[in-house]
Amino acid sequence: EMYRIRWAESKDAPGLYDVSLTVAKELGGIITTKAFENTIKSKKLCFVVVDFTDQVIGFMIGGMITKGVFQTRDFAVSPKYRRKGVGSKLLASLLYYLQVPLINNISNPYFSHKWFALVPERNKDAIRVYEAMGCVSEGILKKHTRNKQNMIIMAFYLDERKPPMLVSRANSTVIDNSSIFER
Repeated sequence: EMYRIRWAESKDAPGLYDVSLTVAKELGGIITTKAFENTIKSKKLCFVVVDFTDQVIGFMIGGMITKGVFQTRDFAVSPKYRRKGVGSKLLASLLYYLQVPLINNISNPYFSHKWFALVPERNKDAIRVYEAMGCVSEGILKKHTRNKQNMIIMAFYLDERKPPMLVSRANSTVIDNSSIFER
């Protein structure tokens, strides 16, 4: 099986919407196809996808909060592909990208010393993935959403440690990390 992590393209919007729909049933918050198209066009956001035979099976959207601090705002993997290392490898690839100051002798606009995400407290699977990747909890934002959900702040300090190098399990993912640098 060959999964590839790459930059999102306009043609990915319908697949992104499908993944978002499956996740929305679990956690709420549907993103429309048009919103995905607009996000892909944004120069301020980092938007990467995981595809399997040209089908989007996961994505991560994020951006700089301030110089050196990157926040993942949306992260989802289709339920069919969970527990296969897809989400871990997507996060590891992003963390690797964030720690590289120069790409082809050009400043990396996402170069960071810290990565973080706000994770719904009830999303225990996501919290376990982040913890397994070496992320730490920085605390809880109480009643932080419209529907009064508590959010856990999960963080990874890129200036203190290197992102995990993930070894593929048999019949698991193979990531083409080079494609994430071709922007």
